[in-house]
Amino acid sequence: MIAQLETGIKEFSGTEEELTLSGDLLRVLRADGRYDQWLRTYLCLLYTHPTNSLVGSCASEAIEIGECLGRRQEVLDGLEHVISIPLDFQNKIRLQTALLQTSPRPVFCGLEFIAGTADAATNTQVRLMQIHPAGPVIARSLVTESNKWLSF
Repeated sequence: MIAQLETGIKEFSGTEEELTLSGDLLRVLRADGRYDQWLRTYLCLLYTHPTNSLVGSCASEAIEIGECLGRRQEVLDGLEHVISIPLDFQNKIRLQTALLQTSPRPVFCGLEFIAGTADAATNTQVRLMQIHPAGPVIARSLVTESNKWLSF
């Protein structure tokens, strides 16, 4: 089945069917416990189709699998690269949230993650705390509506 899906992905390269088959391949690889191949497939999708919803929906799982395989930093680097793309796209919120939740209190762009929820269909709220080297800690909230930053 895996070989058939891989053949189909190559055959339908550049079409929507390629992404559908890629999702099927990720599910089969996970079910078969082929995590190294799952991660390779995910990273390929991350770099070639960063705006696709499949990439966002699997981001947290990719971090976990990367951790288990000793390849966590590779996944984080890929997510950070995609997040740095200056275009706004719906998937970016999911990727940012997954990246922010990689440790209990990660620091991201000089802000420490406090709490957050992601709901790509409606609103997303992420609460961050800004750390000033020579001053008090200032709490901030990032609020998005329709996946656009409204205030900070």
